[in-house]
Amino acid sequence: MQYNASQDIRTVRRYFIGTTVLRRGQILHYNELATKTDATPELRLGQAVEAVNTDNVKFFAGVVSDSDAGKTGPCFVEVLCPQSGDVLDAEADGTTDIAIGDFLEPDGTLGALIDGSEAAGDNLFVAMEAYTTDAAKLAVRVLKI
Repeated sequence: MQYNASQDIRTVRRYFIGTTVLRRGQILHYNELATKTDATPELRLGQAVEAVNTDNVKFFAGVVSDSDAGKTGPCFVEVLCPQSGDVLDAEADGTTDIAIGDFLEPDGTLGALIDGSEAAGDNLFVAMEAYTTDAAKLAVRVLKI
């Protein structure tokens, strides 16, 4: 899938088990409670994805693409899987200002990228644009490191 004019970002088809409306740039994580042998193939470990929470924050699956924004789960979704050096729009939490160059990481309670620490090593991204505190979440341009 071509995501912008200069690059292709790998995508995978996964099953979103949530019941909410998917948002552009929303961070999704694998359902860590899934099993390898579930009778329903889309619910198996490595197939089922959900919104980030404190239990699955280490199991980053990818980012909701523009084309799947607005879908309501449960449903199949094309997930953008950025590799090191990929640039894409990802959702940032709206409670903290973000400056260009800030390290970002998934947060287990807010469901979006937050200011992080390079030392944490948790699926880090670098902000390529500034973001001012706002009541809502917003997709910002980020670089996967």
